[in-house]
Amino acid sequence: MSNAKTVNRTGVLVRALIILFMGGILNSAAVFVSPLAAHYGWTTESIAGVATFMAFMQTPGHILSGWMLGKAGGKTTLMTGCILLGLAFLLSSFVPQSAPWMLYITFSVLQGIGVGFIYTGATYCATGWYPDKRGLTSGLCMAFNGGAATFLAPMLVGLIQAMGIKAALLIVGVAIVVIGFVAAIGMQSAPVGYIPEGRS
Repeated sequence: MSNAKTVNRTGVLVRALIILFMGGILNSAAVFVSPLAAHYGWTTESIAGVATFMAFMQTPGHILSGWMLGKAGGKTTLMTGCILLGLAFLLSSFVPQSAPWMLYITFSVLQGIGVGFIYTGATYCATGWYPDKRGLTSGLCMAFNGGAATFLAPMLVGLIQAMGIKAALLIVGVAIVVIGFVAAIGMQSAPVGYIPEGRS
């Protein structure tokens, strides 16, 4: 791990907030699922549990993320989460009309676990570098993740209307992987017992 004195903790926080904002796309699931159902003519019953199962899959994502943070650090953990989240959208664009159940794997499992990795990893990294402002940092992380849908949903609706649902899924998937990787490159966990310079 790099010397803590060389790490820009503000940069870590900004990167974490970008990743968390991106992960907040999970709260806009209906924006994608409903147009997919309409595009393929799927019944509501065939995909009714996609969003619920996706939320459930965050739990193992949080647990696995916590384990991976201790083994591989923040950067690897967050890159993994961004890959999983990006794949959720990329693979969902290839789900055939005859197999709506596959959304439970692509959209639900991958997205749920991916967001679990992202939320736990980014929040852990950000708060670790701010032991003196842990409450504020945690609040910012929750706000960026939870409030993302307010801004993302209208943008995604516009993208779907302009490009079509399958192209929109591909674009979003690629954007998540690219943005996530760029943001995660500078991420790392704070050393145990880290105290900001100038603080006692």
